[in-house]
Amino acid sequence: MTRPNLHVEATLDARRKELDLSWAELAARIGISSEALRQIRRGRPTSPDTARALDREMGWTLGSLERVRQGHQPRLRATHRNDLIDLLARQRTLTHAIGGLTLNELAQVEAFVNIIKEVAAVEDHPIGG
Repeated sequence: MTRPNLHVEATLDARRKELDLSWAELAARIGISSEALRQIRRGRPTSPDTARALDREMGWTLGSLERVRQGHQPRLRATHRNDLIDLLARQRTLTHAIGGLTLNELAQVEAFVNIIKEVAAVEDHPIGG
């Protein structure tokens, strides 16, 4: 019996609800049975093709399911490159206005900007078309 992975279950469930999908609808979009999806939710390993299909349907970058299995958060795939460019422009504008932030707060802003840059890099070089 597969030991449940609560982080995988919670992360998949939250994103599924954001996308307004039932578990059956998600399984159908991925091309697997509801039982197979239930096993993935419990942390059971799956084929690379199924993992890629799940990442794609969840709107995540490739490899995000594996990141979630390891206890990390998935990375959202950029849907509109211009949105990312706008976010970066706003970040630069805000940089001038954030002189009163603590070092911890500045580190959080920098981490956010780095995530945006990583997503933009993935958009520039999509894997698998």
